[in-house]
Order: sequence, then structure tokens, then C-alpha cells
Amino acid sequence: MIENIQTASKENIKEIRRKEKMNPSIQLYTYNDLLAFMESTVKFVRMLKNEDNLVKSAPENLIYI
Repeated sequence: MIENIQTASKENIKEIRRKEKMNPSIQLYTYNDLLAFMESTVKFVRMLKNEDNLVKSAPENLIYI
């Protein structure tokens, strides 16, 4: 029975991959893909927050280029 479940899930994955190729707007992300996306998003938000704090603490007469 376990073999049938594994085969079915492999067949489902093949079907999803086929649909991805037919429609490029459909993408299947793995758990690792989502982790990497979240880590980069958190780093980006922290960078923006730090940059915002630097701007707020900068002297008023500083000219930004």
C-alpha cells in the first residue's frame, strides 16, 4: 500500500510539473525555496529598517545624493 501512495504522489508531481511547463505563471516551491525566500525578505526588511534609522539620526543639514 505504501508503494501505491509513493507512486501516486510521484505521478501527482509529474502532473504538476507538466502544468508548470504549459503555464509559466504556475510555480511549485519546495520548503527550502520558501525558507530561502523568507530569509532574504527578512534581511531586506532589516536593511530598510536600519537605513531608515540612519536617515532619521542624520544631521538636518546633510545633503543626500
